Amino acid sequence: MDKLFSIDARAREEKMDHAARHTLRQEKAPSVLNEIREHIQTTRQTVLPGSKAAQACKYTLTLWEKLIRFLDHPRLELSNNLAENSMRPVALGRSNWIHIGRPAGRTTRRRAHAHCMGRKHTRLKTALIP
Repeated sequence: MDKLFSIDARAREEKMDHAARHTLRQEKAPSVLNEIREHIQTTRQTVLPGSKAAQACKYTLTLWEKLIRFLDHPRLELSNNLAENSMRPVALGRSNWIHIGRPAGRTTRRRAHAHCMGRKHTRLKTALIP
């Protein structure tokens, strides 16, 4: 997997456009993907059929066509870190805002308000910096 990520890292470092990134992926990634698939198939044959490892291998091989879709679409990222990081504040907020309506939540409300105002101030401050 690190080899696949290094291919995309090279494309980012060299600031390649989508066409160049697509060409690079087409040149480098298929051999890496073949190695990964062979390893999964070999592992599946050597582990017990009902084991977690066998289930993981079966799951991966079942979804293989979807997993290699990034080869045909250069705009797709290998990692979903960007989406995960954009959802993190929502998940944290959900757990933090749960106590807002309770009497003991008064300090939580104050902290939440201070946090929001601090973020607003920070956004305004950074927006003003040229």
